[in-house]
Amino acid sequence: MPVRYEHGFSMFEVIVTILIVTISVMFIFTLFSSSLDLDQTNKQRQQAIMLAEKTIARCQENYTSRINNPLAVDAATYTSLCGGQTMMDTSQPTPYTISVHIDTPADGLDTSGETAADQIILLQVDVSWPSSKGTRTITRSAYASLR
Repeated sequence: MPVRYEHGFSMFEVIVTILIVTISVMFIFTLFSSSLDLDQTNKQRQQAIMLAEKTIARCQENYTSRINNPLAVDAATYTSLCGGQTMMDTSQPTPYTISVHIDTPADGLDTSGETAADQIILLQVDVSWPSSKGTRTITRSAYASLR
């Protein structure tokens, strides 16, 4: 009987090929999923930065308008106008918590004789939001002064 050559792949070759293709497809889907998650995180962070900077601008505007007003207030009174606030921005798909903190000049500085316009305040805005990896927070700071 003559020797017959069979053409085709063995069962082992087929199984190894299926295993390699499966691992490759899983790797590609994992990369794609990670990319989407990172994109979402970056969008949320950018939105939080924008909210923080808008809040700082609003607080600086309030400070400037209060000082230019004949009923000018000092930084301590201004704290009650803009500082210590915690707000929720639910207009976005992700709820953001915005906290405003105000610091006046450090203890030990001689601020006697200063008018409200001379005072410098430090605005610190913290924006927090829930994400798939826990609560994220960014902080932005700025000084407010008329000088």
